[in-house]
Amino acid sequence: MDDWLPSERSRTTAKQPTATVPGGVATQDTSDGRRQRFTQAVTSRARAAAARPANTRPTRRLIRRDIMVRRVDPWSVLKISVVFYTCMLIIAMLANAVFWAFVGRLGLIDQVTEIAGALNIALSINTGNILRAFFLVGVLGVIFWSAVNVFLAFLYNLVADLIGGIRIDLAEDE
Repeated sequence: MDDWLPSERSRTTAKQPTATVPGGVATQDTSDGRRQRFTQAVTSRARAAAARPANTRPTRRLIRRDIMVRRVDPWSVLKISVVFYTCMLIIAMLANAVFWAFVGRLGLIDQVTEIAGALNIALSINTGNILRAFFLVGVLGVIFWSAVNVFLAFLYNLVADLIGGIRIDLAEDE
């Protein structure tokens, strides 16, 4: 590849004979044939472009494939579920922390405790305890819903053995 640099590709010398192929593209004869293969690919594209009218776009072939999902690996489902629900827990914790910081800045917590004190109700709101409880519930939710997803993967595998799985039709442009 080192002997065929892009600068040599565009340069024509008197030593190399040129010929015109039916597509109208000039080719250069080389001893190793690499240049000729490149120009053959270019000429086939040029012929295809000359054959169709200038205003039309080239048609694309659509490749269709049917895929059958027969088995879902429960270990993969567990890993993906734990990562997904942990990310959701982190997002919910950040949203909860922002919410309670906003409520604290507005002074709503102090107003609620004053109203409760006027009604002879002892009330203290600690945002740290609220966030800890929310985190505990979130961790339990991650464990529970990951277990539910693994159970559903096992259930899908059992049903897929009886029925045959889910057929998915994929289409791809060529």
